[in-house]
Amino acid sequence: MIQYLFVINSKGDLLLLKNYQRMPLAPDIAESFMENKNKVDIPVFKYNGLVHQYIKREDLYFVAAVMEGISEFLIVEFLQRLCQLCKDFCGVVNELAVRQNLMLLHEVIDEVVDTGVIQQTATEKIRPFIHSQPTVVPVKVIDQPGLFGVEKRVVSGSAANKPVILSRGDLEARRNEVFLDVIEKITAQFGSDGNLQRSDVRGEIQMKSFLTGSPVIHIALSDNIVIGTEEQKTGYGTTLLEDCQFHDCVKRSERKNTFIISPPQGEFLVCSYQLSGEVMSQLPFRLQAIVEDYDTTR
Repeated sequence: MIQYLFVINSKGDLLLLKNYQRMPLAPDIAESFMENKNKVDIPVFKYNGLVHQYIKREDLYFVAAVMEGISEFLIVEFLQRLCQLCKDFCGVVNELAVRQNLMLLHEVIDEVVDTGVIQQTATEKIRPFIHSQPTVVPVKVIDQPGLFGVEKRVVSGSAANKPVILSRGDLEARRNEVFLDVIEKITAQFGSDGNLQRSDVRGEIQMKSFLTGSPVIHIALSDNIVIGTEEQKTGYGTTLLEDCQFHDCVKRSERKNTFIISPPQGEFLVCSYQLSGEVMSQLPFRLQAIVEDYDTTR
């Protein structure tokens, strides 16, 4: 299926290469990719009889070359999962992380792809077969003044940027941690008078687990949150979550708005949703258009 895959930076430097063909590759494969990439507006192009697809994360390009007839959606999903595996095992996805964890990434790819055929992309399934130690990204702790002058220690937003497997020297200091991120994207359309015409809020809950064993996590949402469809009636001040899609490890409890999660190791999407109701007309910002007419004789 996959003829070869590689990772390069924005400058065209080849960082990682896996060749599943019987014939050797051209030495200018990275330069050829950068030239052909700039000729098209989509992340797919044909070169030397192979279809090349890529995704970009930070300053890196993850590229896969396949034969014609292979589903493009399958290759894009594979590249996204490969990038997520790099983040799970290296902590972050950037050029420095790839260079310092090159042997580790080769082991990961060998478990994911066998002679060009995709095998397994789940972090918890691959982890027992990885023996190389990752380069751990240090976590910065920021001191901020608290209430009445009492200092409180707040972990920075980069605290979750660490691999799911730690080196032998960090095993004793390892803590059971769970990082939960709520990401919402707002798409709004305003009129020339500044009034809101339509808006759409789509969100997702991401979790990254560093728990040992097989723990169970209970998550409870606020009582004013209703999970359902537009046909369900909601009262004043109620937020309706539509089109909710949950991960396979998430089960609904008998209690209202309570969920039971058996998290796999690494980062995964707990659920995705769409906001509706009164919150749609209460955006956290205002937009007002100002048009100035200039003399055309200038």
